[in-house]
Amino acid sequence: MESHPKFHEVADACNKVPARKRVIFQTFMDLKYVQLFKSVQAQVIDGLDIPVILTNESTDNIQGFVPVFAAEEFSVVELASIVDKIQAALVAANSPRNLTHVHLAIVESDSTIVYYKIDHCSIKLQASCV
Repeated sequence: MESHPKFHEVADACNKVPARKRVIFQTFMDLKYVQLFKSVQAQVIDGLDIPVILTNESTDNIQGFVPVFAAEEFSVVELASIVDKIQAALVAANSPRNLTHVHLAIVESDSTIVYYKIDHCSIKLQASCV
């Protein structure tokens, strides 16, 4: 994947968390080039072992995507902590944008990505794509 012509766009986050390189890259590519979000940025947030991909819905709103492997499991407390840490990072950065949604981007071994929206510590099926 390092030889892919678009890898440089997400290389920084991939290199900071090499164990998650595949899921970061696949989710980034899907959001930017398939879902066609205008702005897509992969970031490593303090206090999270999982990088986050932030996308712009509009000039005021963003969504967070947390790329994970399909075999991973998260408790409700862990999901709430992820949402809180993303929100705190935006506040600390004095971001004028609002975090509207956080999604788990669950990546299967066959590259299928399923997005689940985390909403007040419950999970709702949001979308599925291949």
